[in-house]
Amino acid sequence: LLFVMLSVSRYSPLGRRWMATAAKNVKQEKPAKTTYDTGKELENRVARMLKKRGHICIKQNQRVKDRNGNWSEFDIVYGWPVKHYVECKNYSQPVKLEMVAKFKEVLRLHRIPKSRGLFVTTSTYTPRATTIGINCIDGAGLERLERTAFTAKMTKYLIVCICGVGSYALYWYCSIGFVL
Repeated sequence: LLFVMLSVSRYSPLGRRWMATAAKNVKQEKPAKTTYDTGKELENRVARMLKKRGHICIKQNQRVKDRNGNWSEFDIVYGWPVKHYVECKNYSQPVKLEMVAKFKEVLRLHRIPKSRGLFVTTSTYTPRATTIGINCIDGAGLERLERTAFTAKMTKYLIVCICGVGSYALYWYCSIGFVL
């Protein structure tokens, strides 16, 4: 009897309407984001911001071997000919000194100057974490960098154009000066 009721209700106009309404009311639950997913989102966000700011050769999850033969993985490596190395942490709590110090030690093992290291988080830092020589960007700083990305890129292009025009003017002036 139940089989007959279900099969008839599916084919009748009233049954089709009920089935369509029931299908709309079933909510598709999205799987909860893991810490791995939120970390990857932050890495992608930082890579997009760097690209918008005009940086080149942006690579994610780069493995590098240190002088002892041990491998390390940097979240983002960007720049040419001088490379910069980025560590991204999507934390809800302030980043502690130990995390930044560990990144500084990895840079030292690879003989990378600490001035070329960049530590990015969506939260904040403990007061001592920002004093050890690594460039630290918190969540507010990241949003500010994203907002000013277009201006920074245009400024870079303008400087390159001015240098090019200046070089050509110097060449032209020197070539005319030797002729006279």
